[in-house]
Amino acid sequence: MKMLMIITSTDCRAEVETFLKEQQVPGWTEIPTVFGEGHTGPKFGSWAFPGTSTIIFSVVENERFDGIMAVLKEHCTKCRYNSHILSWDVDMVEVKH
Repeated sequence: MKMLMIITSTDCRAEVETFLKEQQVPGWTEIPTVFGEGHTGPKFGSWAFPGTSTIIFSVVENERFDGIMAVLKEHCTKCRYNSHILSWDVDMVEVKH
């Protein structure tokens, strides 16, 4: 399994959600409003530093990961927002109740 973390402008959040649905990603977790500073400058949701970011996490099967990443990277290069995509290997741990 691969953990996928997408950091994008909050303005692009709906596009990413639509992309995940189109790629039939079974689910994701979202932190809708985050503040920080990166290569696009500070984003603190204020008059002085407008804008915010959103972080979306999902877990994708290894077999589907490369295909999803290829389409996502293509989309992000066309997008006017500066999105960042990180991924890493994860072990699935099942918790039984």
